[in-house]
Amino acid sequence: MSELGYLIKTLAGNQDNESTFPAIVVDNKVPDNQGNFLISAMILGDRTSFEEIQARMKSGEVMGAETEIIHQIRLRAAINSINEGVICVPRIGSWVLVSVIENNTARAFVSQYSEVDQFIIRMRKPDADGEFSDIVVTPEKMSINFGGLFSSTITKEALNINFLKPIGNEDDQDTDQSALASLEMTKQAMKLAFFDDDENMLSNAAMTGQSMDFKVVDGCEASIAKSSAVVSTNGDKNIIKVDETEGIQLKSDKLISIEGDQVLIKATKDVTVSGTDINLDPSS
Repeated sequence: MSELGYLIKTLAGNQDNESTFPAIVVDNKVPDNQGNFLISAMILGDRTSFEEIQARMKSGEVMGAETEIIHQIRLRAAINSINEGVICVPRIGSWVLVSVIENNTARAFVSQYSEVDQFIIRMRKPDADGEFSDIVVTPEKMSINFGGLFSSTITKEALNINFLKPIGNEDDQDTDQSALASLEMTKQAMKLAFFDDDENMLSNAAMTGQSMDFKVVDGCEASIAKSSAVVSTNGDKNIIKVDETEGIQLKSDKLISIEGDQVLIKATKDVTVSGTDINLDPSS
């Protein structure tokens, strides 16, 4: 048994005379529809064991008269719609220590935890009204937000990062913010994209362990693999292709120019050069 669990059970027999007593969490849906971080917890009677309560909760059995449920137990100091501070959300069915202000159960708060479902840190810049930054951690993921302009989600499978378009006015508060740049990364692949203010894509890149693809909208595209590479622009009208087996290919609807002190064309078979204007004079 953990030290906290032992302490909770030790205090159980004296709960009637103490302003701090052990309880079991029965509801942790936070925040509620008014934005408050409150939970409900059950006080055990003298003859009710923790194992018995857990068995009843799993079976959905209604608790007897030997138990008492306290509702609206605070998870932070203030009760208002500005959910700022450090908040631990205890797991349903876990032990907590509930403390009471001035022996009034309507002013109860959680003072210690044994198991946690969610951990929240939320801060507001004093000189920026309504601009919050927060970190939310659960067993499955971590979410980070800085002032509504940067957001990130991290899981054991993926990393997502977004730089967000600022909210223009109060009418935009309930709408999803569009991304100006985004990054998605897993152990198999990575995707990067940039957008304009109207959510139109400007450019993107996709990379795996075997290939890389780049695109600028209405501009150049490039694709690189282990044995080949292709660069194109103006659709498929201008292409440079390098292939391990096929060699180098140049295609253009305009001039193809090769400049330098020497241009060497070497082949094991006949080379055919055709066109309307060909100059092979080395003295020119």
